[in-house]
Amino acid sequence: MNKEDVGQFIKNLREEKGMTQEELAKAIYCSRSNLAHIESGRVFPSHDKIVLLSSILGVSEMEIYSGRKLQNPNEVTPSFFEYVKHLKSKTKKYMIVSIFVIVISIVLFLSYYFLSSYNTIKMYKVSGETDNFIVNVGTLLVSKDKIILTFSVDSKNDLEITSMSLNYIKDNNPNFVVSHTSSFIYIVDSYGYNEYFNYDDLQKNKGYFSLDIFSNDIKDTLELNLEQVYDNKKIVIKKTLPIRDDTTTYETPVKEVPLKIAENFNYKQGIYSYSFKEDDKAVDVYYYKEDGIFMVNEFQETTIKTWQTFLGEKDFHYSLSVDKELIYSDYIKIDNMNYEESKIYDYFKVNYIDKYVGD
Repeated sequence: MNKEDVGQFIKNLREEKGMTQEELAKAIYCSRSNLAHIESGRVFPSHDKIVLLSSILGVSEMEIYSGRKLQNPNEVTPSFFEYVKHLKSKTKKYMIVSIFVIVISIVLFLSYYFLSSYNTIKMYKVSGETDNFIVNVGTLLVSKDKIILTFSVDSKNDLEITSMSLNYIKDNNPNFVVSHTSSFIYIVDSYGYNEYFNYDDLQKNKGYFSLDIFSNDIKDTLELNLEQVYDNKKIVIKKTLPIRDDTTTYETPVKEVPLKIAENFNYKQGIYSYSFKEDDKAVDVYYYKEDGIFMVNEFQETTIKTWQTFLGEKDFHYSLSVDKELIYSDYIKIDNMNYEESKIYDYFKVNYIDKYVGD
């Protein structure tokens, strides 16, 4: 296949027909500059252009492939086979380049996903104590999506807690977070406007939480201790093996994930999650595999309702917040509920426990 011969052949035929480059280019649906490249031998015409040139210039397709007039115009010449071979080689190169680009794109995407997700989820146990008060049932979950802080405070001396004020201390400067008139704090923070916390500060431990507790004329201040109990640094997760000696076998209990949660929820780094919108409310449902915690957040305009329980236990926690102010918060024992508490539990059970946990 000689591109120069083919180009010169097309040029000669065009001139014999008395056509300009502009006229022929228009007839075969290409630009004049593209036709000039073909006639100069720099570009070989595609098959669809050869079909049009054959019809317009009055020669066979094989004659154009050969770059000369043939005794048998429809004879399949070596030039045609050479073109087909060239075309196959060109197609193969395109396929190899395309596959290479796709593989590189996938590698880059997975690398970006790994780098942007690695070590972005951390869970802490929250504790703290003074002579009069002690923090218990405390958890801080830090992720790129949300930050969840929950803990309760008990009195050691039967003092009644009138209010609590939470601050985040950074560079010795206290930043007010929230104030509640109960002994329980539950905060769900999303990033953006009016956020409580800064994700980078919490990830890099640039500060600490300070809690002011008021009880009648007494004020106690304690620093919340954060003990990290989980992060998503592990690339390969190994099962915990039993610890054995000559006399006793100890095994770490494995919590079985409810089937509906395993099948329908999204799983990432030990946490199953499912979010949906229904009517005028948005709902986030979480199941923490390691601890067996089942939690539901309902968002409706400025109202947030939260249920949290350890599956299989006989109590649960419920909180109600409006405009980021905690209205109600308490641990409810299922075997000893009043009428209002039973309504809260029945709603939780029918809409969430039975739907996502039950058989």
